Amino acid sequence: MECFDCGTTLSERDLLVACCQICGDPLLPDDLDALRAELGIAEAKPPEIINPIIESKPLEIPDAVDCPGCFTPLMVHLFQRLNQHQAKLTQKIQT
Repeated sequence: MECFDCGTTLSERDLLVACCQICGDPLLPDDLDALRAELGIAEAKPPEIINPIIESKPLEIPDAVDCPGCFTPLMVHLFQRLNQHQAKLTQKIQT
């Protein structure tokens, strides 16, 4: 196949950049298909995407209790401190 403007023979390099390397004339999609067929190059296909198989289990989140004052989630060690603090307050109120 020859360039429509300058008449040079188009090659794989011209196909790669989609224009004539001599004069810079762009090749239209139909012209690219014709050049690809003439050179015996198959059209590029998008890659096959395979969804990953996740074989692990999500991490277990320890039990959490919300703070009665600010409603912030408390983890086990903070919850134990809150219980101790409430126990001290309860003892002070009862006495």
